[in-house]
Amino acid sequence: MIIVVGFFHLFRGTTDNFKDPMEGTSSSISLVVTAFYHTLYAYEGW
Repeated sequence: MIIVVGFFHLFRGTTDNFKDPMEGTSSSISLVVTAFYHTLYAYEGW
């Protein structure tokens, strides 16, 4: 149901969220490394 409603809004022309999807994000290498570390910690059970 969620996917159907999403496609309905997409075909109606509601595309405001797709104009600049990376706005407000950071590309700092230290943040990427920290994210990988936390992900490995969560999935490997360290």
